[in-house]
Amino acid sequence: MSMMKKSLILFSILFSIVLFVFVLASSENLNVSCEVGGPYIKGATIIVTGNVTNITGTSSNVSIKINSSSVIATKNTTSDASGVFYTIFSESIDVGNYTVNATAERTGVYGNCTDDLQISSTEAAGVSVNKTITINGTAVYKDTGRVVTSGTAYLSIVNQTTKSTASIDPDGKFSISIYPLLTLGNKYYIDLLIQDTIGKKSWMQILFVTT
Repeated sequence: MSMMKKSLILFSILFSIVLFVFVLASSENLNVSCEVGGPYIKGATIIVTGNVTNITGTSSNVSIKINSSSVIATKNTTSDASGVFYTIFSESIDVGNYTVNATAERTGVYGNCTDDLQISSTEAAGVSVNKTITINGTAVYKDTGRVVTSGTAYLSIVNQTTKSTASIDPDGKFSISIYPLLTLGNKYYIDLLIQDTIGKKSWMQILFVTT
C-alpha cells in the first residue's frame, strides 16, 4: 500500500476505471477530500486516502467510518503536515453498497467528506481483462497556489509496459488514459507524475484492486 506526494507541485485528481471516484467536499471551516478504491472484492483490504487542503504545517485528527444503515467499521488517523491522510480497513465486509465518511478536526475546527464504496463477490477473480484507466485533474504549485500553465502528465502501471502522456492545459487541467490488461482480483499500483516545463515534479502512487 502506498500513497506518496512530493512537495513542489500538488495536484487533485478524479480517478476512474469503473473503479475510483474522488469526491471533494468543502465545509465552512476545514476543506477535506477523500477517496476510496472500489469496487472491492469481498475480503480485500479497503484503502481510504485524502487531504485536508486549506491548512499546512499542522496535522489534523481524522475519523473515517464505513456506513450502511449503521456504522460498520471505524478507523482514526492523522494527516501529515501537508494534509495527506490514509488508512486501511482489513475487516471482511459483506457484498453490498456503503458510504465512507471522513471527518477532520484541528483545534476544534471541523470538515468532512463522503465517498461511495462497493463490495463485490469473488467469483470473477483470476480472469484477465482490459480496463480503461482515466485520470482528470488540475495541477497547482504548492508554494504559491498558482496553476501549472504548461507541462506533462505521465501515467503508468508499476511493472507493466503500458504508459501514457498528456499535456497540461494553460488552466492547469489535464486528462490522461491508459488501457492495460489486468487480472481481476489482483492488486496494482498506478503512478501519476506531473512535470512542468522547467523540470519541477510531483507524483502520486495509488494502490487498487481490479474488479
